[in-house]
Amino acid sequence: MPREISGTAEAQRQRMIRYRKRLRERQCPETDAVDGAVSDAVAVLVRLSSNADKLSGYIARAAVNLLVSRGYDRKEAIDRVRRRMGRLEARDLIPIAAGRQG
Repeated sequence: MPREISGTAEAQRQRMIRYRKRLRERQCPETDAVDGAVSDAVAVLVRLSSNADKLSGYIARAAVNLLVSRGYDRKEAIDRVRRRMGRLEARDLIPIAAGRQG
């Protein structure tokens, strides 16, 4: 999410704008897009696993623990991880992940 312009560090802000423009021109994904793709790929692998429920629970616990270790509130982390994992429709992503788009 873009930050509001504060008036400080304008040169750095302009460099970042140019950098992001170059990324778009090269069709190079930014880190958040890569993070989302990796998350979706994990959801696909969980869905395909014979131990999907057990694996899903492990991933959720690990994600919460990682967020807490990075200074986030455990209750808030649990809420966000549950919401994120609840929105994953891995079954819809399987054909895309397998390269069978369209």
